[in-house]
Amino acid sequence: MTSIRNENENKALFFILLLLIAMNMPLFIYSLVKKFTLLTLYFICFFAASAVFVFATYKKQNSHLIFRKFYVISKIVTITVCIILAGSGCGYTLFYFQLISFTRIKNFVSDNESRFSLAASFEGSVFAVLFFLGYFIGEFFPPVYEISEGYKKFLYIFNAAVIFFSIPIYTEYYAKKLRASIKTLRHETRVDELTRLYNRRAIAQYMSAFQKDWTESRIPYGLAIMDIDNFKYINDTYGHSEGDKVLVRVSRILRGYSSAKTKMSRWGGEEFLILDQFEENPERFRDKIEEICNEISREVFFIKNTASFSITMTAGCAVSENGISVEKMIDIADKRLYKGKANGKNQTVFKEIKGLSDCKD
Repeated sequence: MTSIRNENENKALFFILLLLIAMNMPLFIYSLVKKFTLLTLYFICFFAASAVFVFATYKKQNSHLIFRKFYVISKIVTITVCIILAGSGCGYTLFYFQLISFTRIKNFVSDNESRFSLAASFEGSVFAVLFFLGYFIGEFFPPVYEISEGYKKFLYIFNAAVIFFSIPIYTEYYAKKLRASIKTLRHETRVDELTRLYNRRAIAQYMSAFQKDWTESRIPYGLAIMDIDNFKYINDTYGHSEGDKVLVRVSRILRGYSSAKTKMSRWGGEEFLILDQFEENPERFRDKIEEICNEISREVFFIKNTASFSITMTAGCAVSENGISVEKMIDIADKRLYKGKANGKNQTVFKEIKGLSDCKD
């Protein structure tokens, strides 16, 4: 995932480098025609250095970070050289405004908060100083080469167009990156870190949505609370790390049953809560829970190739009924779960167990 992200950043930054090259092409062509030796040699060296840098760093780790520094430094050098050799009237000082927006947006999406604070107070000032310094040099010191007034105006308009064209492009690129980060963050706040199943906050939202579908559209749903039998014995005998592995394996099986109508969550500890919208027959919901429990019971867990064990699950179920809230369904499922535990474990309790009091109040 990281390599894909870095490669995408490289592609975006390489495109910006192409804009930098495009910025220099009109003046480079003009210098060739007018035989401005120093300016021509600089552009040839710049194009060659850019090509060598791209091929040298493309496959390296964090090459996109190196590329950013190269882009900023090379642009500052190019602006300075163009001002000294061609004057400030060609619009090259305008690119400092582009650099301000480029670095500010880049740092805005950076994970390094201290660097962001430093950049906020320093980078803008540096580019402002460079802008006025470049303007001062261009105004009070004659350039090495004389550029015709007509071509100066063309270069000024061309450079302004490049700036106006490039700023929205990398602004949108970093905006997409920021939106992706926000999406990832939202997802991380909705899943359990160990099992990668929905956490309580997320499953509560689905409970409300399923209950709304039931109330307004009469779409029935079931709720089951499942518990790993004798999980404390596993932790005490094999260690908590092995217990965590059991939770991860069970969660992987549960995720295999996830769909738009079936949601899996870690309810707490070794308990899992399942929501499932079914058609008309609630027995299908019970069958699905039993199928899940049976698949889990067929799993074999190995302890460092010296021991192995299997686990069983006990589940308590409740289905949507008139006048029963989500909270009541949870209470019903929870009571049925503990009745299943009291009745021998390794079972799915869908209705009251004969010989035990009814789970409803």
